[in-house]
Amino acid sequence: MAGFYREKGLKSRDKGWVWGVYRTPGKGREVGRSILQTLLQPGAKLEGIEQRLLSVAATETAAIVLYRSLRFQLVGCKPRALRVGDRFIDEQYRVMCVKNTRISAKSEGWGGDHKRKKRPRLCSLGRLGSPPPELPTTKWSLGS
Repeated sequence: MAGFYREKGLKSRDKGWVWGVYRTPGKGREVGRSILQTLLQPGAKLEGIEQRLLSVAATETAAIVLYRSLRFQLVGCKPRALRVGDRFIDEQYRVMCVKNTRISAKSEGWGGDHKRKKRPRLCSLGRLGSPPPELPTTKWSLGS
């Protein structure tokens, strides 16, 4: 199941969130790409949407590679956001700008996928993006 919703606030209506993307292990690699492309097409038609956002567990390397290939840029990280048993997992926040706008990690004060001499840290306190709302309102969804 996956969905996309538009934020309702007057100052945040230009943002839409992707949520609930999950691919059953063992399915083909292109299934995730197909789900996202199908999900994002209607969102591109919504007037005023300039940013598509999502969050992903930092341990989900296949999903991160997919999101990067679809031009989702890393804009922040929430350290220890998820707890699985006795293990904590960081959560990355990613954005895709609809209007060829590049989010500058340097100018915005966020961590990013930009080039540096040293490899950037995955998470850093004080460099967090905006967290998604607690309970998203579904605009449309795929599967169940």
